[in-house]
Amino acid sequence: MLNQWTLIGRIGTIETRNGREKSRLYLSVAEDADYFDQTREEWVKRTRWHNLVAWSEIAERITRSYKVGDLVVVEAEVQPWRVEEEGGDGWRSGVNFVVHRIRLLARPKAAEEQ
Repeated sequence: MLNQWTLIGRIGTIETRNGREKSRLYLSVAEDADYFDQTREEWVKRTRWHNLVAWSEIAERITRSYKVGDLVVVEAEVQPWRVEEEGGDGWRSGVNFVVHRIRLLARPKAAEEQ
């Protein structure tokens, strides 16, 4: 089976946290998802934000080599999670998109001129 998710977008935030065992990095990437609204007969610009997590060496490489605004292609694995609420009042669940590979496609023009 293949569990791979690919995204092309611009980096919005890079936030590093150090855990007990290894570095953890949270990354948000914006995807332009324009669509044609047939009722209004015009293109509508829409941005979708995706939150990703990276660990260890890839987290360190992202911190060193990438900046907010960079256009990147990201390959990630979808990892579902589920935790019991404090007090045993139910469960919370979601998915993490864990970065396995990231590649720079372009830097913003202002960054290239500096």
